[in-house]
Amino acid sequence: MDQKNDPKRELQRKYLEMQYLGEKLQEMQKQMEKIDESLLEIMNAQDTLNDIKVLKKGSELLVPLTNGIFVKANLESTDNLIVNVGAQVTVQKKISEVVKMLNHQAEDALRVKAQLQEQFEELITRVGELEKDLQGLLEEGEVAEDI
Repeated sequence: MDQKNDPKRELQRKYLEMQYLGEKLQEMQKQMEKIDESLLEIMNAQDTLNDIKVLKKGSELLVPLTNGIFVKANLESTDNLIVNVGAQVTVQKKISEVVKMLNHQAEDALRVKAQLQEQFEELITRVGELEKDLQGLLEEGEVAEDI
């Protein structure tokens, strides 16, 4: 193998790896944003549950049907909530059980986000190393001439 091709191949390999890592970082950023959105939804649900605890039977509520569309309803019970458990199956749960469920979901989301953040930082470090390597290869005049 010609010695002159080795630095060029190394440059190409590192450049492709850096592009791949850049795409991976963007994907991870999107995943972390989705987790943040989920955490916000969980916090909103927790706030709503706290509000429901102080309401009395017969209280009038606005129930969202879709974005910006509501229907007025009267509260029948503040003891139980109806929770979707998947496959269009619902069960009744006490508010305290739902609060525990939401807390567990938030903990899981935070744990996943922390893992993603750690991986994200590792990839950022690797990208920095690749940039230094690429700069060094480009400063070697023979590689730049062949490109």
